[in-house]
Amino acid sequence: MPTVLITPTLLQNQICFLCDYNHLTHGYLLLSHPSLFFVAHAIDDVPSVLSRAQLAAQQGHWVAGFITYEAGGAFGLPVVPPAQNRPLVWMAAFDSAQRAVLPDPMTLSQQAMGKISRLNVDFTQYQKDLEKILQAIGRGETYQVNHTVAANIAPCNPGELFLHLQGLHRFPYGAWLNFGEGMIASFSPELFIAADHDQIVTAPIKGTRPRGASVTEDYRLARALEVSEKDQAEHVMIVDMA
Repeated sequence: MPTVLITPTLLQNQICFLCDYNHLTHGYLLLSHPSLFFVAHAIDDVPSVLSRAQLAAQQGHWVAGFITYEAGGAFGLPVVPPAQNRPLVWMAAFDSAQRAVLPDPMTLSQQAMGKISRLNVDFTQYQKDLEKILQAIGRGETYQVNHTVAANIAPCNPGELFLHLQGLHRFPYGAWLNFGEGMIASFSPELFIAADHDQIVTAPIKGTRPRGASVTEDYRLARALEVSEKDQAEHVMIVDMA
């Protein structure tokens, strides 16, 4: 398998997929120059598009892409209209893969990191949204809500930002996808689902502790997290949801 040095220009100027999953023994993996595309813009097209992408994988292609939350509507799940005009499913098939090497993150431009210039909600609305969530939980309507906000970051070089952060922290499930119409960077410490024949694995994270001032304090905080009944119960809950 050939090796390629990843640069911000490479990530931004072509359709490609780069992943750094912790179970890959060869480290970073780059997929580029796709030979097939599988795209669904309408709910009714989602099942057939996924089936075609799965068939391509079974035929020996490397297949990568994204499935939006809104695509769940094709399987009877409650969804809201998508906020952005992008595909519900986008997948590409690649004929081969390359091992990838990332540049030293300290050599990348610090100016490319950008700053948050605007959030899509103000603090007052944020507080109101959280209060609605707490009330819904109190009424028993839900027990888990993933509340997110969107931020504008400017100026920003997306490729350099990804390479800098992933190179520094080596997030267990770091990934970059350039799908032509946009770019997606993932800095996830969690595995949502991995399926291998009749086995499905999920590895979410629940519960956090701050870093300690010493290795000894780090160990104490980690141990407290391991034995916390509250965090253990929440972890079981999040596994059940997956």
